[in-house]
Amino acid sequence: NLLEVRIRSVAGAIEDDEKAHPHVKAQSFGCNTLHQIERLRKCQCSSGWDWGVSLPVSGIYGNTCLFGADTATLEYVWDEQRHSRGLVLVTLMAELRPVDAARAGDALDVVFSFNGETKRMRAVVPRDCGPFRVTAEFTVRNPKLWWPNGFGEQSLYPASVTAEGQTVERKIGLRTVELVREKEGAGETFGFRVNGVDVFAKGANWIPCEAHPARRTRERYAYLLQSMADANMNMVRVWGGGIYEPDFFYEECDRLGILVWQDMMFACGLYPDWREFQDNVRAEIRHQVLRLRSHPSIALWCGDNENLSCSWVTRSEYALVDRLNCVEKDAIAEADPTRTYWPSSPCAGDRVYDDNFNRDIGDTHLWGVPHGDRRLDGYLAARARFISEFGFGSFPSAGSTVTFAEPRDLNISSPVMDAHVKKEGATAGFLAMISTYFRLSGDFVSTVWLSEVKQAYALQSVTENWHAQMPYTRGTLYWQLNQWWPVSDWSTIEHHGRWKPAHYALRRIFAPLTVSLSPAGQGTRRHFRVVWDLPVKLSGDIRVSVRSLADGREVAAFGAPVKFARAGVKVLRLRDFTSDAGARGGLAANECFALVEVRGKDAAGREHAFTDAVFADVFKNCDLPEPNLAVEGVNPLDDGAFAIEVSAQAPAFFVWLEVAGDPFGRFDDNLVALLPGRHAFLYRPSRQTTADDVRRRLVLSHL
Repeated sequence: NLLEVRIRSVAGAIEDDEKAHPHVKAQSFGCNTLHQIERLRKCQCSSGWDWGVSLPVSGIYGNTCLFGADTATLEYVWDEQRHSRGLVLVTLMAELRPVDAARAGDALDVVFSFNGETKRMRAVVPRDCGPFRVTAEFTVRNPKLWWPNGFGEQSLYPASVTAEGQTVERKIGLRTVELVREKEGAGETFGFRVNGVDVFAKGANWIPCEAHPARRTRERYAYLLQSMADANMNMVRVWGGGIYEPDFFYEECDRLGILVWQDMMFACGLYPDWREFQDNVRAEIRHQVLRLRSHPSIALWCGDNENLSCSWVTRSEYALVDRLNCVEKDAIAEADPTRTYWPSSPCAGDRVYDDNFNRDIGDTHLWGVPHGDRRLDGYLAARARFISEFGFGSFPSAGSTVTFAEPRDLNISSPVMDAHVKKEGATAGFLAMISTYFRLSGDFVSTVWLSEVKQAYALQSVTENWHAQMPYTRGTLYWQLNQWWPVSDWSTIEHHGRWKPAHYALRRIFAPLTVSLSPAGQGTRRHFRVVWDLPVKLSGDIRVSVRSLADGREVAAFGAPVKFARAGVKVLRLRDFTSDAGARGGLAANECFALVEVRGKDAAGREHAFTDAVFADVFKNCDLPEPNLAVEGVNPLDDGAFAIEVSAQAPAFFVWLEVAGDPFGRFDDNLVALLPGRHAFLYRPSRQTTADDVRRRLVLSHL
């Protein structure tokens, strides 16, 4: 026997396909260096994107094995569930494929195990000797349900299916999930409901975690997904220009309670509509859906990324995209009728071409906002049901830059830095928004750090604003979580693992209890909006203390009790210190700030708190004092962490702590406002170290 694998040149394969099918239309709309890569079923962004290097690799993805079977191979295992009060009926299903030597009527035993119970079923090869299914039913009384992160436990039940020495193991989560689309006003709702509870989707878009497939390790997947859960996120969108991720990715999402919006792997292009290509697509999607559908984290099957975008697709080309969508829809309906199929992201569902991007219906990608590279006003004024893409970028940090640049290249417009900016005009855009809200710095390290502060401020401002518009808005998935090489982009976690300041900011505002100030321009007064995410009662209070920028002294204070019967938003008619000089204790708008604190206890007795500093004027108009930050102590704890004490002599803003050389190290809080006095931080390093070493490598930054 000879087993041969032939690996072809990507460019050569595209050229051959163009010659074989010259009249078939395929077209890229991204930053691809291989303009016809849509002809190949490969990772689309491997030929370049506006955040990624062009590296069109070829090879065998994942593991390979050779095995034998007498009668049939065990291809797929999944479950279906029927929920009723205090009881779940679980049907385990297995699909088998007869081997060439099998004959109709041949029999084999299939053994199902679930939740400690085993059932042996007799299976018979069908008359056509095609694939066949075997099922077994199990009853779970008083089930432990699977919940998204923050809403409850992620209970998982072990299951396995064995046939002729082949075993497939699964961990089944018992839950219901639905996409809720109900008529409301001129549009309709768009949000996810899990176990009967509406869940505001808080999360990010995911791109392949590494340009080199061999470097996509379990450790990297685990770290990135744990970073999502640690930042209070509950949903990830697997973007359609990348890859169908390996089993481990989805197993981690199951374990962590991260819902998955799963795109099919088509993005920003027109795809061939000849029959063999579409037959291949049908087989691809059937395989991927059957492979993944047992995961409780999968919430939605989506056809593609931006293939329906009106800016790229003409009315005549729309029919080509629609034909591919129909192939996807039919394949998904056959492989998994239990979940919603969404044609494209963004889209308005089953609407016609002209109405496909109505923000009052479906999901929205908020890009191209007028003056959006300079100001946030357009984003803050925007309303949409579900924002599945939006973002603000930054330069790579100084620690990331030195991994690809020599000291002479440490300039934001050097050729090496330009080579790591794939989005045309990104550098100018970063500087434009920085100059709108902050004073520009004169050195490289401060400039790249200030771009990260700008990113954090922008992401926090628009995200908390849309969150406060629930239930009209029911989800925000920012672009993007991760990088696949060091680059200027929109990520909040760098390629080498470091959390950017924005990731810490998002962790705070994705907490269950938060508060924000309504944007300017929405009436004569600005109001505080308290957001509570969980479906239980909460009682607490909000306190706003207006303070002098010069020394932090309190010049005015006001507050109110806060009560929720369930998840929702409370708009509080408190004094507007941004426009009321009396509420500022006579200080000018650029001489003060407000410390906003909200605290509460929920029905289970759990305490929740949120604190933020709010300004009445843009930062660059304020003469901030020198806080003279100092490290007062670094003390080791028994579990390997360190208690760090920092002092400030005056108010300090966007205070950032970083231990050089430890990108995986983590602080309990970061990018914070500090009043004069001493403040405690907890630092957990990624490897064993000493207090002296931590103190030596600890860097403090502030605005």
